[in-house]
Amino acid sequence: MKIILLYPKITSLHEGTTRKISKRFWIYNILPPLGILYIASSLINNHHHVLVIDANADHLSDSEIAKKIKSFQPDLIGISIYTHDFLNHIKLISLIKSFCSAPIVAGGVHMSIYPKETMAYKCLDYGIIGDGENTMLKLVNFLNGHIKISEINGLIYRENNEIIVNYPPDYSNDLNELPFPARHLIDVNKYQTILSRSMPITTMISVRGCPFHCTFCEMANSYYRERNPQNIVNEMEECQNKFHIKEINFYDSNFILNKAKTIEVCKEILNRGLKIDWTIRARLDHVDEEILINLFNAGCYRIFYGIESADPNILKNIDKYINIDSNKIKNIIDLTKYIGISPFGYFIFGSPGETQETINASISLFSNSNLDYIQITRVCPWPGSELYQIWKTQNKSDMWLDYIAGNIPQWYKLQPPSTELSINDLDTLIKKAYRIFYLRPSYIKERILSIKSSHELLNHLKGFILSS
Repeated sequence: MKIILLYPKITSLHEGTTRKISKRFWIYNILPPLGILYIASSLINNHHHVLVIDANADHLSDSEIAKKIKSFQPDLIGISIYTHDFLNHIKLISLIKSFCSAPIVAGGVHMSIYPKETMAYKCLDYGIIGDGENTMLKLVNFLNGHIKISEINGLIYRENNEIIVNYPPDYSNDLNELPFPARHLIDVNKYQTILSRSMPITTMISVRGCPFHCTFCEMANSYYRERNPQNIVNEMEECQNKFHIKEINFYDSNFILNKAKTIEVCKEILNRGLKIDWTIRARLDHVDEEILINLFNAGCYRIFYGIESADPNILKNIDKYINIDSNKIKNIIDLTKYIGISPFGYFIFGSPGETQETINASISLFSNSNLDYIQITRVCPWPGSELYQIWKTQNKSDMWLDYIAGNIPQWYKLQPPSTELSINDLDTLIKKAYRIFYLRPSYIKERILSIKSSHELLNHLKGFILSS
């Protein structure tokens, strides 16, 4: 079967920051569509012909996407849908349906949150909740007449004008059995991040799901599974040897959750003589000197720490239970940098209980720390998060559902619940915080002296434009 997997263009600005910063952020950060590439590999391994269309990396308009689809003449089209761009994606799907008779199936986190509401749009034929690899293969088998549609867990479809959701979702229990993402279907040279040290870059995941309960995250407390160290390093090795990739960004929410696995990954990299730049994301409360030394020796050069706030009450309010104070946060950052790894801090403004004073505490923390970079987002009650449930209760409405149903033409910025600060207040404070951090003379001097290549120089200039 000929199958197109489409990653549509992300056109809406990122809700969690100011318009100016958001627009620039999306220009300089283009990441490969890892979920689609995993599904593509499973389909190829089962002898299907797959075309991946990444409208973001290729900067494709809807008409250019349509031209590619007409040329390929698929038997099935899969598309990722994002809630914040939902109506734009439905518009694109309707366009495709006007000239292409192939069934269209939608996937992504959005489908798990609004399955029936999304399938109310007749331009969609099927939807998938949960992991897509097995469900997509079974859908193809159904379309080929080999199985019954009722046998496909995780599939959404219509029957006698009724929308059916086949629960439970289908999850891949053993991630080590999955084939690696089909990176040969994309041009790896088109992907970049503003902080990458080397190019080309790619992304990887060593786990799926998250066992934590952060109220701002739609993926909180989701089914958690790990890959083994050998499988992880096998993919890293393939990235370097087959695709000549020079940097890998791990997008696990907490790469170091399993300390033994983390150290084993590092040892496996060293044992194979693999020399490649890589970065991870981590929680502060799982870091220690042994882990940091192993990471540094194995080539990890940056850790993105989810710090969120300097105020322990704010962290408690968002269910991010980290039993450490500002002094210990600074000590971890200092240790990270001393060992030779660049520390990056993620912060959130506007959490429940947030005040001018708690934000000033966060600004004081990062402007008097050894962090190399920071990123600040404004709290957004995303659908599927506990924070949005709080917002709905307080406001007695369901904005995201109204948007999905087409009752409003565009989603709007939601006032974060349980804070005295308005959206305008928060945006002003974010701009102020960026300037305080990035325009310190000592910081600018340190960054200039740290530049080791023309690529790093270019990225620093982009970063300066981004924060100015």
